[in-house]
Amino acid sequence: ATSRATTDPQSLAIAKGVIDYLNGRPGEAIEALRPIDPMTLPPDLGAFLALVKGSLLAGDQPATALGLLDEARLLSPGTLVEEAALRRSVGLAVAQGDAARFALASTQYVERYLYSLYASQFADSFVSGVIALHMSISQEKLGDITSMMDPEREKVIYLRIARRAAIDGLNELSAFASARAEQGRDGNTNQDDPRALLYASLSTVTSGTIEDVRAKLGKIDRTRLSEGDRALLDAAQAIAGEVVAPPTALPAEKPAPVPAAVAQPVPEIATVQGADDSGLPPVEGAISEQPAVTAVSGG
Repeated sequence: ATSRATTDPQSLAIAKGVIDYLNGRPGEAIEALRPIDPMTLPPDLGAFLALVKGSLLAGDQPATALGLLDEARLLSPGTLVEEAALRRSVGLAVAQGDAARFALASTQYVERYLYSLYASQFADSFVSGVIALHMSISQEKLGDITSMMDPEREKVIYLRIARRAAIDGLNELSAFASARAEQGRDGNTNQDDPRALLYASLSTVTSGTIEDVRAKLGKIDRTRLSEGDRALLDAAQAIAGEVVAPPTALPAEKPAPVPAAVAQPVPEIATVQGADDSGLPPVEGAISEQPAVTAVSGG
């Protein structure tokens, strides 16, 4: 085997490219592997090589990388190579802005590899993709994909989408995802989940009836929230408080000087009336509680 490797330029190039890849030298690895066509190799080796080349080219040549990941899947169906290729295809489709490819790869991954040890990485890419491609992916298509998940995974996915959408100001998407998270499945609702209530409230804090929003926020058990979500709750309550707070009084303008020739003594009653107007107490209950805004962090 060693003598063959020393006399076969392709085998040498493959060995060098893989070693460079494993040792963190992507530039050298891709140069060594560039001329090699994975489809001409035995399936096991070709699939692995296509996966490696696809990963190496993902940053600079995403379209080429997607083609290589397709080859990896074709050469090695039902294996960890296909799982990795599908998972990486999801992220690359997002980078390409290809909503159709994103939806297809996500559907295939959920159908085949939802319980993979690496499914959490898919979930990260899926949530990011839904946010990035929200203008191109319908709620119906999103529902089709998540309906293949078990109820708990579906709930968590929708909660993550709702949170990200609320932070990014995508109120319609946040409201949809929050409602789906609360709705649950098979008769099991999640209406007591404080996260769903928080994210639903965030999506309406600037558009809904402010008193209704404040009432919903006030019902949330902050002890059941993460530190990051408590910060979101504080920020939402502060915004709602600002909406109903009275405007800050503007400083009184200094009157223009009156020429002495036309100056008249000010009637005493006018002076008294002005004092009464400026000294009125605020309307009872008009000044609402305004907690300090806490910096929103990811949680």
